[in-house]
Amino acid sequence: MKPFYVYKIIDPRDNKTFYVGKGIGKRISQHLCPYNLRMQHPLYDRINEILSEDLKPVFKKIGKNLNENDAFNLEREVIEEIGLENLTNKCNGGGGCFGNKHSKETKRKMSKSRRGRIVSKETREKLRKVLTGKKHSKETRIKMGKSQKKRFKNPENHPHFGRKLSEETKRKISEAHKGKKVSKETRKKMSEAQIKRYS
Repeated sequence: MKPFYVYKIIDPRDNKTFYVGKGIGKRISQHLCPYNLRMQHPLYDRINEILSEDLKPVFKKIGKNLNENDAFNLEREVIEEIGLENLTNKCNGGGGCFGNKHSKETKRKMSKSRRGRIVSKETREKLRKVLTGKKHSKETRIKMGKSQKKRFKNPENHPHFGRKLSEETKRKISEAHKGKKVSKETRKKMSEAQIKRYS
């Protein structure tokens, strides 16, 4: 099976396409990830603007089951047809902006700029409402749970493994937990869960 597809993102306020992309797997849905919404890019500025009005961008696949080369060609054709000046795309498609690859230094700067951008609480709440409309089946939730257990059976796989917290962070965590009382039974359950998870 050919896994690639081409898609449009449409503004529901005027039904006009403002982005054309090529994807594989869940690429199309990743545009609504909070991490991506912090990016400083015309595409995410537009998406945040739409979300702030209690609306959701429309994602439409216009080509499915393509090989990568065909997907690149279709992406380029659609961008040319709509006109780059009418889109938030930064280039004409077909394999990135004229085939350029970002240097490590550029990637580091891009990552730093994303971390510095804050998505408002209001936008996060609206996004949560949009995303929570989709519910996983019981079977899917069980599979996800098993996957997480398998992933973290080895402590080194945990995202916080080897990470050192600053004294300021430790102080904040300590203050957040002050006044919270956990019963003996709950502490025992938490301890057992941790042992089971990392054994």
